[in-house]
Amino acid sequence: MSASCASIEGMTVIKINAITVSEDSGDELARRFAARAGAVDGQDGFEGFELLQPTDGRTTWLVVTRWRDDAAYQAWADSPAFGHGHRAGPPAGEGGAQRPVGISSELWSFAVAGGSSGAGQADGPAGQADGPAGQAEGPAGQAEGPAGQAEGPAGQADGPAGQPTG
Repeated sequence: MSASCASIEGMTVIKINAITVSEDSGDELARRFAARAGAVDGQDGFEGFELLQPTDGRTTWLVVTRWRDDAAYQAWADSPAFGHGHRAGPPAGEGGAQRPVGISSELWSFAVAGGSSGAGQADGPAGQADGPAGQAEGPAGQAEGPAGQAEGPAGQADGPAGQPTG
């Protein structure tokens, strides 16, 4: 095993919340994330996030978050700040919090197994990643599948019937 593989265990973990919205709700989802931009920035172990808008006719948006490790993510998911950003709204007509925009969501979990800085500086010789024939060594990042309904750091897309998507 190469030195770069030996350090995978302590590397960044990626949590992706795949939020499905109705065809006319994507702009509202983006607006809600923009309204809470930076809300999780100070959380210990948080390294950043992106809200990815589909460009191919899909209605599933991706909230991609990066964390120092699973423990840092879990500490945030168990925190009052997470609960505040993910609370369900009241039934229709009662005013107060906003109605849900998400139809459903899944949480996917990945570990970084390889990659490139994008600046032409790879690990191995001649710009190749470590391993034979330019293959990255070590386990590939594998999705754990729907492991609960944890949403991205901006935390404002609720699921059906006022249930948090996150």
